[in-house]
Amino acid sequence: MLGSMLTVLATSLPGSSRRPRRLRSVTLLASAVACLAALVVAGCAHTEPPAPPTLSTSFQEDMHLTSSSPVAVRHLTFEATPPKRSLHASLEVSALKVGSDGTPQAAKGLTVSVVPDDLVALGGVGSGSHNFAAAGSTLDLNDYCLNGCRGGITVIVRRSAEDGPDQDYRLLADLNVSGWFSDQQPLGTTLTVAVDTDPTFEGTPSSVTASAVRTIEVSQDAPTAHLEVPMHIDSRVLDAPLGYPLVGSLTLRASGAGESQDLFRGGSFGLATVNGHAVGIGAGNPVDVNWLRFCTAGSACDVTIGIDITYANVSRVASVNTAVDGRTLAALPSSFTLEVSVVALLEAFDHRALPSGSVILGAE
Repeated sequence: MLGSMLTVLATSLPGSSRRPRRLRSVTLLASAVACLAALVVAGCAHTEPPAPPTLSTSFQEDMHLTSSSPVAVRHLTFEATPPKRSLHASLEVSALKVGSDGTPQAAKGLTVSVVPDDLVALGGVGSGSHNFAAAGSTLDLNDYCLNGCRGGITVIVRRSAEDGPDQDYRLLADLNVSGWFSDQQPLGTTLTVAVDTDPTFEGTPSSVTASAVRTIEVSQDAPTAHLEVPMHIDSRVLDAPLGYPLVGSLTLRASGAGESQDLFRGGSFGLATVNGHAVGIGAGNPVDVNWLRFCTAGSACDVTIGIDITYANVSRVASVNTAVDGRTLAALPSSFTLEVSVVALLEAFDHRALPSGSVILGAE
């Protein structure tokens, strides 16, 4: 191949169409060989540029929650002082169950709602699966902390009755920043994550709950399926301001039903939309969406929950799960039946009265 390249290069040199002088030809060809050799060496020696510098800081707190005191609230503040250069930034919030031997582990049914103080800039983060195991969320702070920032979040940890009468949990928050591109200059920033003394809550808040379970099926003949669950909230419970100590949570989970029950242990295989806000939904930790931000104080509120499942996505997750378990699917089922659980929750951490029936999940 190198010889062919040299031939092409030699014949395309100036004067190649007429009889060149021998010395000039040898000189030009030698130069061409040297250039090609340099290119080959450079290509072989090519390495990725060094990664930009990074910096992080962490916060953690252990808490004991029981069946009579199943919810804990903490307000965390985070800060990145003005840097010498623009930042990439994220805040990772998660919670784990602490085993009897002190080892943290994922807790089934645990949710961690994250409500930023600045909903306009950061939106309603809610909760999901952090690193595919722990309940939690990651806040994208790239714009918010580009040139330094100071902000706050309210974190609501809710245990599940599945964890027995009482259990220790560990709340974790990691603030991470890095430089842009391959610039190795120091970041020139200081990071802090701290807990405030207020608001802090442990116990059982006033609440009103509505729940619905729907079945959805996809098959080779009908590979896509969609269902909608409307939600209505009475104006009586939507007093201003629509923020903590009032918290609206919508938890969504999908799992296999019938013959499909053992095929899904985790993984996201569907899409849920809450008034157009899209999140993945699957058989792992429940996905929590802050629905209160879609409402207006003093007015009745209607929210539409949409669920979309495809046969292709469900098949992929089923195949992966069985392979991880060391099993083999002789053939993919021609259809999958899934059960979708929707729980709408409105909590008041100042113990105001919340009338029953003020949150309604409508018929399919």
